[in-house]
Amino acid sequence: PKIISRGYLDMILKIQNNINTKFNEFKEILATENPKLNSDDEIDPRFIVTLLLEKMHKELNKTRQIEKNEEQYIITSTFNGQDEDKSNKHEMIDKFVKHFSENFNSFISNLFFGMLKEKKTCHNCNMASYNFGCFCFLTFDLNEINNNNNPMNNNIMLYNLFDMMNKKNKQFTLDDHIYCDRCLSYQIHTQIKQLYSMPLELIISFERGTNCMNKTMINFPFTLDVSQFVESNYSPHKFNLVGCVNRVDINGKEHYISFTKDLNSQNWVCSDDAQINQTDQNMALTYGIPILLFYSSES
Repeated sequence: PKIISRGYLDMILKIQNNINTKFNEFKEILATENPKLNSDDEIDPRFIVTLLLEKMHKELNKTRQIEKNEEQYIITSTFNGQDEDKSNKHEMIDKFVKHFSENFNSFISNLFFGMLKEKKTCHNCNMASYNFGCFCFLTFDLNEINNNNNPMNNNIMLYNLFDMMNKKNKQFTLDDHIYCDRCLSYQIHTQIKQLYSMPLELIISFERGTNCMNKTMINFPFTLDVSQFVESNYSPHKFNLVGCVNRVDINGKEHYISFTKDLNSQNWVCSDDAQINQTDQNMALTYGIPILLFYSSES
């Protein structure tokens, strides 16, 4: 039974038809999948969005029933291949897409999943192997960036985070030797990771540590162009901001507020519990610290 998907649809239909509804009604349905949501405490919105997408993807999967113990499909589903020229690499990509569509095909994956590429090269014979995987969130760990001798001020541009991610994923030598099918022995390999393609609907998450101790403000644009960070020319590159969730501290307690763009009126709306009011778009940039960003591709 599509319990989560049906509950979400019912909530959306009530909102569209101006029928009084509360998120807690839907939260009770989600709590059937995770008892943590039975708490009256504020729940990290990243946890709710992750749970919602995972459960809806499982329910709406068109190709097969996903087993209960199969928890990593939303993060990575790899197809390994070896190539020596560009034509073979594209063949590997086609095989991965075919493999993915045959096993994980849903309304959620079609909208929210992008592709990652990992290339490993043997030092001895230079043979390259590729892994292609998928992602649903782009997560930037602000604490990890601080700990890697990348001092940040109180403010940082979102583009700088993409650039740091690119530099971090540049070619490096793996500590463990990997078996090479051509050398028929374990060899030293170098590895490169990068974004191959972006989803139609991009979700960006910020990891700030326990109790959001990292208060770094993120300067994020209303129009995001990631063409310099993505390999595929066929991928969406330009995105428009359509929403964000910010955290504010009230009397020492965490509290979350969302800002969303009404695509019909182009006005911005602030949702603070039951208080829903039209607001200035700049409030999304300045009020609280961002936890989640939602971008929709121009395509």
